[in-house]
Amino acid sequence: MSIFAPQKTEQYSVVDPVQEELDEEIIQNNKLVQSLRHKIISAASHISKNMDINIKRIYLVGSSLTFQYRPDSDIDVTLFVESSKEDLKDLNKILEDSFNEKLFLHKHPINFHFNSGKYDKFKADAIYDVLSDKWIKQPEPLSDSDVEEMIQDCKSAKEFNEIMREYAHLKAMLKSYSKNSDSFEEILDQAFRVSILFSNIRNTRREEYRKRKDKNIPSANFRCSNIIFKLLEQHGLNDLAKQISVFLQSRAKN
Repeated sequence: MSIFAPQKTEQYSVVDPVQEELDEEIIQNNKLVQSLRHKIISAASHISKNMDINIKRIYLVGSSLTFQYRPDSDIDVTLFVESSKEDLKDLNKILEDSFNEKLFLHKHPINFHFNSGKYDKFKADAIYDVLSDKWIKQPEPLSDSDVEEMIQDCKSAKEFNEIMREYAHLKAMLKSYSKNSDSFEEILDQAFRVSILFSNIRNTRREEYRKRKDKNIPSANFRCSNIIFKLLEQHGLNDLAKQISVFLQSRAKN
């Protein structure tokens, strides 16, 4: 993995191109494809029995339901259970380790996530109730120009320009790395600086998902903090430590 190559976003990204239609592998005639619906219900039943937990509702959320889907977009399934926030963390860890990235629809991995309580519709661009077989929130059609305008507005933010400036400096340091201890320490210091800036943006993004609905945007995903986070994710800043480690190892072999 090279630090100089932009990385592919692994999760839903508001910066992906806009499609003309919804993914027909998932939605047909404005309904969830029944074979997929049954597959999800069967998997949820297996999880319920395996983990001895009662699942009350099953919602499909995420980019696979929107006009910004990709052929490999996750099919995100939210399973509603009665549980404390502390228990949810442990339960979701079990899901991640034992059930996620195991079931696929073509290139789409079907991943599961436990939740409890009320689900805020503003947090998602689309929501489908799998058990009731109906939309809770339908995706809003967008144009490429709409998305590009939002991206450009967020790119002008001070936070984005600051981290990209520091990131460019880090890449320049890596390119001229001379394999001595001084330059190695300088690289680590700069990488730490970039990581702190990225963490600040990630924390802001998390806080802004808790804010009230904004009638000017389709969902919380279109807040600038999330758009900036996804742009940085595309450049690989979410996995900066691994990139630097691989890069330095490759340079050490040369």
